[in-house]
Amino acid sequence: MISTIINNVNCGAGEVLGTGLNHCPIDINRITTLGLVKRGFKFDNAESLNLAYIKEQQQLGNIIILQGVVETTPETADDNITTRTGSGIEKLAGKNPVKWSFTFDNGIYFSKALQELISYGAYDLVFWDSLGSMFLVTTLANEYKGFSCYQINAGVYTPSNGADAASQMLTLQLNRNEYDTRISWITSENLDYTADTDLDGYNDLTIEVISGYSTNTDIVIDVYSKADNKKVAITGLAKEDFALTIDGTSDVIVSLTPVVGVSGRYTIVSTTTLTLDDEVTVKTYDSTLLTDIIDVEGVLYKSNTATYKVIAAPGG
Repeated sequence: MISTIINNVNCGAGEVLGTGLNHCPIDINRITTLGLVKRGFKFDNAESLNLAYIKEQQQLGNIIILQGVVETTPETADDNITTRTGSGIEKLAGKNPVKWSFTFDNGIYFSKALQELISYGAYDLVFWDSLGSMFLVTTLANEYKGFSCYQINAGVYTPSNGADAASQMLTLQLNRNEYDTRISWITSENLDYTADTDLDGYNDLTIEVISGYSTNTDIVIDVYSKADNKKVAITGLAKEDFALTIDGTSDVIVSLTPVVGVSGRYTIVSTTTLTLDDEVTVKTYDSTLLTDIIDVEGVLYKSNTATYKVIAAPGG
């Protein structure tokens, strides 16, 4: 349960309360990994936020992992202080949102993906530091969530200049009150993974249907890595990782077999015999979680929906 590991620092000094220093302090070290959480999503207290749970929430679209932060720049504006004329007495007028800029070095495709995250009020944020600790919010109702985000903006891709590496930047604002008073943490010893090595976003795939002939049950597909347009043979890929429809009707896949000698090419055997002009669609799909994002031996993938019209068999 989250409630049994939240704010749990293993130093035998008791709870982290008050201003006394007779306890094991916790600090945020260099931030390495971000998790953009669907706005308002609450983590299930019955879970321990282990790797399997985090990956499942990724598949369900509740968390987007951004891996590889190489620099974090604090940009929070100073608090708004008014000064009374004559007396010189200062009074706090308001606190500004927490603002951070995160720099990545993950290439142009990653920069394109960041542009899709530009939003206002659409996400909450959790993050992990270099020691593997996770930081999140405990609400007044003792529920667990991410820090509420205001503006999220992706900066322009910066190419290498021969001295500095290319970079991508994401800037966001966080709810100040949550950050100042509701911040909570789960130390790495209470997690079963190391965030900067075990967490990653999903990988985009492109599926292309190569052939499907009438009076046949075979459908041949190529699977490409969308980011670099290379055919990819995914170790561990199974028939259960795809959804197949024929003329709008879901069809059970009998088998999925790699084509020998052609990387990334697979033969799907359908239950239904194809007929001329049938429309065939193929995509990645997890039928248990009902999501297009699949988990193949710990790596997440998501494809397009490929469409193909059945043609007559050669010589038929």
